[in-house]
Amino acid sequence: MGTLRTLMRAHALAIPFENLEIVLGRPVLLGVADLEAKMVRARRGGYCYEHVLLFGAVLERLGFGVTGLSARVRMGTGAVRSATHALLLAEPADDERPWLCDVGFGRGQLAPVPLADGAETTGERWVRDRRSSVG
Repeated sequence: MGTLRTLMRAHALAIPFENLEIVLGRPVLLGVADLEAKMVRARRGGYCYEHVLLFGAVLERLGFGVTGLSARVRMGTGAVRSATHALLLAEPADDERPWLCDVGFGRGQLAPVPLADGAETTGERWVRDRRSSVG
């Protein structure tokens, strides 16, 4: 579980949210090699699908069970919206509990949240300002 927590924090603090390709009408390349080139080597960010695919590939290579999930963003409204956000369900080999990992949501989540009835998260598990968090 410590590995998942460490990887997720490092990802959230090092790779920002960015949706420039979409805004500029450019194609979004979702191959792992393309994501690594953009987000790791070129030190750019990505939007949720890019984050999830890159982070999920890392987790899979380390032996985690990984399931992609869709979610509805309800921030700012009580209305039911389309499921347009991507996140992961990670299952570490050393922990039988599944964990929600949302590495691609704006000021991202810093730590996984257990997928369990009544589980909660607090503001300290979220990036407040990347400019002051990245060193």
